[in-house]
Amino acid sequence: DLDSALASYLTSTNARNLPGQNTDAVKSLYNLYKQEFKRNAKSLADDQQRLAAFTETLSAITDQYRKGQQTFTLGLNEFSDRTADELSKYRGAQAP
Repeated sequence: DLDSALASYLTSTNARNLPGQNTDAVKSLYNLYKQEFKRNAKSLADDQQRLAAFTETLSAITDQYRKGQQTFTLGLNEFSDRTADELSKYRGAQAP
C-alpha cells in the first residue's frame, strides 16, 4: 500500500543520505498514489505537472523526515499532487 511504500522510501532515502531523489522510486510512489486516489490525468502535460507537484510534496516530507525527532507525522494525501496555486484556492486565498 501507499503508506508502506512511503515508509520504505523514507527509510531507504534517509539511510543512504541521498542529496536528491531516486526518480524510479518517486515514479513508483506516484503511480501507487494515482491508484489509491483514483487520479487520471487529462493529458501527458497534466500528468507531468502533477508528478512535479507530487515530487515537491515528497521532497518536503523527506526533508522533515531527515531532520528526525518530529512531534508530528507527514504523509501523502489527496492534495499531494496539487500545485501551490490549486492549494491556495482550497485554503480560501484569492489571487492578486
